[in-house]
Parts: sequence; structure tokens; C-alpha cells
Amino acid sequence: MLSSPKSGNASPTTRAYVTGLATGISLAAFLVLIRFKVLGFPIRGTLFSAYFPKALLTGYYDVLYAGGLALLLGGLLLLLPGKARMLSKVYKIVAVLSLLAALANVQVVKMLGTPFNYQWFYYADFLNSTDTFYASLAGLSLKEILTAVGVGAAGSGAMLGLAALLYRGLHWLHRRTKRYALAALAVAAMAVYLPVANRYIHKKNFNPHKLANPVTAFLASVVRSVVTAPDLYTRQVPPHLNEFLTADADQEGLPGKLVGAPAPALRNVVFFVLESVPAEYVGNPKYTPELCKYLPEAVTFSNVYSHCPSTHNSMAALLTSTYPWISYKSITHEYPSIGLPSLSGTLQDQHFRTAFMHASDNRFQRMDDFLSHRGFDVQQDFRTLHCGTGVKEFKPAEGDYLNGVDDACVVRSLGHWLGNGDTTKPFFAMLWTMQTHYPYFLSSPEQKMGVSDPYQNRYLNALRHSDAVLGELLAELKRKGLYESTLVVVVGDHGEAFNDHAQYGHGNAIYEENVHVPLVLINPSLFRGETYATLGGHIDVAPTVLELLGIQCPAGWEGKSLFAANRRERTYFFAPWTDFKFGYRQGPYKVIYNATLSTIEVFDLTKDPDEQHNLADQMPELVNESYDRLAAWVQYEDKRFKANLLKSGLQ
Repeated sequence: MLSSPKSGNASPTTRAYVTGLATGISLAAFLVLIRFKVLGFPIRGTLFSAYFPKALLTGYYDVLYAGGLALLLGGLLLLLPGKARMLSKVYKIVAVLSLLAALANVQVVKMLGTPFNYQWFYYADFLNSTDTFYASLAGLSLKEILTAVGVGAAGSGAMLGLAALLYRGLHWLHRRTKRYALAALAVAAMAVYLPVANRYIHKKNFNPHKLANPVTAFLASVVRSVVTAPDLYTRQVPPHLNEFLTADADQEGLPGKLVGAPAPALRNVVFFVLESVPAEYVGNPKYTPELCKYLPEAVTFSNVYSHCPSTHNSMAALLTSTYPWISYKSITHEYPSIGLPSLSGTLQDQHFRTAFMHASDNRFQRMDDFLSHRGFDVQQDFRTLHCGTGVKEFKPAEGDYLNGVDDACVVRSLGHWLGNGDTTKPFFAMLWTMQTHYPYFLSSPEQKMGVSDPYQNRYLNALRHSDAVLGELLAELKRKGLYESTLVVVVGDHGEAFNDHAQYGHGNAIYEENVHVPLVLINPSLFRGETYATLGGHIDVAPTVLELLGIQCPAGWEGKSLFAANRRERTYFFAPWTDFKFGYRQGPYKVIYNATLSTIEVFDLTKDPDEQHNLADQMPELVNESYDRLAAWVQYEDKRFKANLLKSGLQ
């Protein structure tokens, strides 16, 4: 029970009650100030200008959160008056943690575009990889980290100090008013503020992610991961817009439209996978001079996409010609033994030697377990590659799974493997680089690359090195007399953004910088510098390779050779780790549907390659068609995935 307002000595329950109000008001004030920072408002200029009342309204969700905490404390005090001191202490701890979460959210929103959520937590293998730290910390230096710690400590102290001052005033007022008058006053203030603020933020169309309270946003993402699914899973699709009604996994492609027959001299295949490299950089002599030397003996496909901007999903799609599991979860982590026929397994059955070599760590998202079921004779990563001497090792502090070695190591290890086996057999090797993954590992002094972003400059230096390693690979094949008989496939696993569309990295969006990847096939007997605009994705790469080798594709593959005549000129992609985003490319148009926010974007990439002008309002027919196209794809892939699990005895 609360003590009488006139009583001289306040009871523990009364002190906790007044402390709750004081701390709630102080927390709300600091959260609103931090919200200014998230939105890019100048705090000092905002506080001392006529703009302040409007800016204050943007703190709607923070005020609601702080008020909710205070209300929760009040309810617990009524139910558990004997635990007042303990409840008051816990409440202060929660308030401090909420403040620290808000401070961290400034950087997280800058990098991700959204508050941190459970899906990113999962994607980061529960904080064992650097992707989450990249999204939230963006490679802070020691000085910046110490500054952040200092700001957190100072902010917490200032918030509690203000709460202590408010406590004195509120306690004085409580003693001179009727019981619960303070609570009634607080409720009245909220009743005025909340509807006005709610109306303002919706009228102004603020980005909801920049207004969301980070604590409630994270809790909502946990609930969403368990109980909700986008409406695409249940939408009724008209038959004429459902291309998957006639989908036949065993259907053979018609004869190739760009090449006539397999090359008789072609025996071997090497994949050179560029980590985190979008199409925009590849083929530019400034960034990939070695590759450019070989373009006259190559074919370039300029419209190829990653179906999900993450390494483990791209690896699965490249090897199994199957769209990734449409989930924030990972097929490699959850179902590594799923029965999906693979390129490596098919070639092993054709008596190829097979190897997977990764300059980083195969244990991320249990990729090693997944690969062990894909027909590889040899699986190596930074721990087991045959690097020789003088190769640089990388052991960053950001995460366990980013340990690695110089990309040159995969080429050295390939040479070792080729020289220590049956040289009469053809071979298939997948080489995966790592230095272009954040935090961008350098093997030589950094050079200026003509960009202002220091992380992008470091990245482009790493890309130049990976390109030099590709040059070493091609030179090694020439030295061994294997160049003419080997198809070299250069492909990006996904892209990388540097403040494009207000986001960094790769996993949180499906704009061009995230999913548009390079694909270059090199062989002097087959190609003469052709470039094709054929629209495709990772699922089409393995069928393309098998067509060139004259080998039939396994039943159940979803992709088709990029040389096939009966291709669908449409490819799909998604990203599930911030909002659930679905998209596809069809002709010149790119569609992105945010199922979490129920927003849609349409871009004409021929006129707007940087995706700056949303045409959705101008193209209502295409928008309506897009919902059906995406729903048909999502429902088909969901049914197909469950069938594969059942067939594999996993469900």
C-alpha cells in the first residue's frame, strides 16, 4: 500500500512508486534525444529551435515503451508490495539496459536500416560470426569502442541523475496531493501526447524502422519468427499467373540457343567464387585487371542474381540448382543431409575428382556438414589448406568464423591437390575466397581507390588482391597444360553495400548491390568475348556447366542452362533477416516487396540502374501481378522444400 500523501516518512512502496515515475520520465527524455540521432536531427539545434515540438513527437514509440515500463512497475507494486525495494532495483537496471540498447541502436540502424532482431541473431550463428557485429558495429576502432563505452556510462549516469532530481520534486508533490494523483497526471499527459504523436509520425511517413524502439522491435521479431508468415503463403493466385503449375523438375531443356554442342576438349571445371562481390565492380580494369585480360576468351552473363544474399544459401544454390529455403533459418545448419543432388556429386559419379577449398571457415552455419553430403572427395578450409610458406593468416577479433588465410592459399592448395592424385581423371574444384568479406583483409599496403568511404577503399583493395589470385589460378592452369581443357567459372556469392540505399553489408536487402552478381565463364576454345543479357540466377549455373560438358542434369534441379532455349526470363530472390523481403527480376523491371511493412517497389533497371525511382504508383497492373508472381513462387518453393524433407526422411 502507498503511504498517506501527508505522511512524513514514505514507505518502500511509495518510494518505489515515485522512483518509477521519475525514472520513466528520465528514460523517456533520453530515449527521445537518442531518437533524434537515429533520425539525423541535430540535437543541439533541435532543442533550441521551433523544430523541437515536432521532433519530440517522433519519440512516440520510445515514450510508449518508457510509459509501459512504468505502468508495469506500478502493477507489480500493487501485487507485490513486500518486494518494493527489489522491484525498484530491477526497474532501474532495465531502464539502464534500455538506454544502452537505444545508444547501440543508433549504429545498428545506420548499418542495417532496422533495429537488431532475432533473425540476425540466428543468421550470425548466435553471435559466433561477424555478420551481426558488422551490421551493428561497422568495424569500430578501439578508440571508437572506448568512446561508445564512455558515452554509455555517461548516459546511464546522466539518466539516473536526472531521475534522482525528478524524484525529489515528484516526492514533494506526492506528499501534497491526493493518492495516485501523480499516476493520474502521468496518464493524462500520455493520453494527450500519444494520439498527437501517432498522428504526426503517420502523416509524415517516417521510415518505421527509424522510429521503432529497439527493445520492443527485438521482442516483436522473436514473436514473428514463431507465429507469423507473410500473406504470400496463403494468397490465392490466378492460374494464368502461376508459372509453377506446370513446373516439371524433370523437363529437359531444348538445344542451346547460344552454343551448339559440348566442347569435346573440355574436361575440367574450376569455380572461383568471389566473396561479397557484386557485378558492378567486376570487368572494370580498375578493380579486376587480371580478369579483364581474359575477357576475350570468356563469356559474360550480365544479368545473374544471388537468390539470397548470404554465403551458405548461395553455396547451396550453386551446388544443387535449387532455390534456398525461404526462411531466416539455414538449410545447411538445420538439414545438412537433405537429399538434394549436387553438381559435385553428379561429376563424382562421372569419375571426376572433386574438391572444395575455402580460404575461411567451413563451419559457419554447418556448411562443412552440408558439403560432406555433396560428393566432394576433399573438403578444405583455412585450417587444412596446403598453403606453403609466406601466406598471411587472418584472425580478426570480430568473430570466430572469420578466421582465414590469404586467398592465394586456395590456388596453392589446388596445385598441391592436382599434383597428388590420379592425373588421368577430370576434376571439379570449387575455390572460395574470403578477403573481400568484412572487415576486408589486406595482404599488402592499402592503396587509394578513388572512393571516400574508408571501408569501401579497403574492400576494393581486397578485391584487387582476389583478382590477382584469379590471375595466379589461370597462370597455374596454363603451366600445367590444363587451361584449354578447363572451364573456369568466376561468380560472386552475393554483393556488398556501402551506404547504398542507407544500408551496409549484404544480408539485409535485395537491391542490386546486394544480389546482382558477376558470372564470367572462361575457356579459350569456347568463347570469344561474348556478353549476354540472359536473365538468370545461381540455380542456373550448374545446369550451364553440365550442358557444356555434355552431361544430363539430375532430376529435380530447378535451374536451366543459361544457353537453353526454353528458359523463363524471370528469377527470384529474398532476404529474411531484417524485414521479410521478396523480389524478382523480369525483363527490365525489378520488384521488391517488403512483406513486413506491406510496401512494394518497382524499378526500371534500364533507365534507373541505381534503383532510385520507385514506379509502383505508376504501374498498378504490374504491382498486382507481382503479388501473384511472388505468392506462386513462395508457395511452390515451400511445398517443394517440405517434399524434399519428407523424401529425405527429415520430416
